[in-house]
Amino acid sequence: MNYAVAYPRFWLWYFVASVAMALVNSIFTVGQAFGGTGSAGAFGLALEWVSLWPLFGYVRQVRIKPRWLWLAIFIIVATSLVLVVLAVLFITISRSTLLPILYLVPVMALAAPSIFALHQYVFRSQRIWGAT
Repeated sequence: MNYAVAYPRFWLWYFVASVAMALVNSIFTVGQAFGGTGSAGAFGLALEWVSLWPLFGYVRQVRIKPRWLWLAIFIIVATSLVLVVLAVLFITISRSTLLPILYLVPVMALAAPSIFALHQYVFRSQRIWGAT
C-alpha cells in the first residue's frame, strides 16, 4: 500500500523536503571539511541520512529491517533533540537573550515531524511490522 496515496501527502512532501535539506547540509559539511574548518558535523550528517531511511519506510509503508536499528536511531535522534533544546534554554537563560530561541523554533519545526514519524514507524505501524 502506498502511504502517500492513502493518507495526507504531508509526509511525502516532508520526506522530499528532508532529502533536499540533507543534500544541502551535505554540501556545506563537505565544503567545511575541505576548507579546513573541521569535520565535527560528520556524525550529525551521517545520522541525518540514516534517519531518512525509516522516514521513507513510514511514507511508503514498507518494512525496512532490522526494526531494532530504527529503535536505536529513534533514541539517538530524540535524545539529541532534547539536548539541543536544553542547551538552547541554558544559553537563553544565562545570557538573558531570546536570540537562541529564534534558532530553536525552526529546528523544532523541522525536526519534530521526523521524530514523530520515526516513533510512529517503530512503535505504531503494526500493519508494516506484523505481529513482531
